[in-house]
Amino acid sequence: MDDAEGGDGSETWANPATHQSAESWCRAVGWFGVAAVQILDLIPADHPRRAELPERLAKGRAALAVMEEHLSTRQFFVNERYSIADIALYAYTHVAEDGGHDLKPYPNLREWLGRVAAQPNYVPLLAKPK
Repeated sequence: MDDAEGGDGSETWANPATHQSAESWCRAVGWFGVAAVQILDLIPADHPRRAELPERLAKGRAALAVMEEHLSTRQFFVNERYSIADIALYAYTHVAEDGGHDLKPYPNLREWLGRVAAQPNYVPLLAKPK
């Protein structure tokens, strides 16, 4: 894992005290999520695989329902604390509406999105460097 640690071991992907992911990791995962969602805009209406979208959206709604149920008794996905699991799931989920999903039926999920966004050092996906 030399690349993740900066090559000399001086940097790690998580803060040793809080075990939370570094800002650069959060941004990388977030950008990947946006790219995956924006592909919907690039698929022409006559594309042969365009017919797969309804089924894929249904699978997405099923995944959102699983997340909603899980969050009905938890604040975060693992061990009641913010973790890499939340970061990974947040990347796609916070832009799900851009991909055609309505998040109104998922109140626990929406509250979780707010908790993730309220984490210290949270950087919005489209934030511009100062």
